[in-house]
Amino acid sequence: MPSFLGPYSLDEFPEDNLLKKINIVKITIDSSSNPGTYNLGDILQAGTQILQFFIKIRNPFENSEPSLTIGTNSEPIKFADSSESVDFSTQGIFVGMSFETLEFASQIKCYWNPNGAINGEMDVYALLSDP
Repeated sequence: MPSFLGPYSLDEFPEDNLLKKINIVKITIDSSSNPGTYNLGDILQAGTQILQFFIKIRNPFENSEPSLTIGTNSEPIKFADSSESVDFSTQGIFVGMSFETLEFASQIKCYWNPNGAINGEMDVYALLSDP
């Protein structure tokens, strides 16, 4: 018979745990959003770890194949490129892994081009661990 192992206090976990402060940021983009760059959350500190990206297609895009990349000002395709993993014509959730640690303060950006798509809507999420 298993024995009870708790309760635990927060003091029993290592202080250098990279995942101790998890945050999620979100932006909604739809077919009427102008092509361009959209900020995903606030400027992040050096040492922030980018863990995952989720693209939730709430309403499928029609008549075209839009494009979306996720990166920074200096590297627009640093974290994700939709052409490799996202089907904008299908409702669902697409997940991308990153595990990148920012070396300096940066802003995560979504680079969006609807390419004439209509009726679509998506949410883009990033899962982050603060330094």
